[in-house]
Amino acid sequence: MVLRARDAGPAEGSGALDQLCLAYWQPLYAYARCAGLSPSDAQDVVQGFFLHVIGGRVLPSVDPAKGRFRSFMLASVRNFMADEHDRARAVKRGGGAELLSLDFTLAETAFENQFAEHESPDRAFDRAWALAVLARAQSRLAHEYRAAGKEAVHNALGPASAEITYAAAGVALGMTESAMKTAAFRLRRRYRDLIREEIAQTVSTSEELNEELESLFQALGSA
Repeated sequence: MVLRARDAGPAEGSGALDQLCLAYWQPLYAYARCAGLSPSDAQDVVQGFFLHVIGGRVLPSVDPAKGRFRSFMLASVRNFMADEHDRARAVKRGGGAELLSLDFTLAETAFENQFAEHESPDRAFDRAWALAVLARAQSRLAHEYRAAGKEAVHNALGPASAEITYAAAGVALGMTESAMKTAAFRLRRRYRDLIREEIAQTVSTSEELNEELESLFQALGSA
C-alpha cells in the first residue's frame, strides 16, 4: 500500500494513502497521548503527521529492504514530533479544516480504557499497532463469513463472541456439537492466517514476519 502510494500517480497514490491513514492512525494517537500531549494536541499531531506524509516528505524514503513498516512509522512520527517547525505547524492547524475524518472521540475512549498516560510512548505505539492488526484481521474474517452466508457461525465463534459451549452454540444454530468444534477450528485457523497476512504486508521477509508476529504477542502481553 505504501509503495503504491509512493510510486503511483496522484489519484491512485491518494487513495492508497487514505487507506494507510485509516488503518494506522490510532497507534500514532496513542503514542502522542503517552508522550504527554493533550487529546486536542494529539489530534493535531496525527492530522499534521499525515499531512507531512501526503506532502511527500516521508514516502520517498520508504524502502522495504530497510526493515519493518511498524518501525518505520514509529521512527517517522517520533522525528516529526521532535521537529519543532513541523510540530508548531501541526498544532497551528488545530481549529482549521481536518485533513481526514477520524473518530478521535472513539480513539480517546479506547486510549483511556487500554492505556495509562504514564506508559512508555513506544510501548503504547506497539500495543496499539498490535490491536490495529487484530482489528483489521477480525474485520476481514467477519466480511468473509458474511459473504459466505455464515455470519451466524462467526457471531457465535468469532474473536469478539461471548463465551459459550459448543453444545449450546450448536443448539442455537441447528448444528451438532462435533460440527461446531470443526467450525471453531476452521475459524481460528483462518483468523491466524489473516493476522499473518496483515503482518506480511508490512515486512519484507518470512523471518521478519515471524519476528513481527512474536513482537505482536509480546506487545499484547504487556497490557
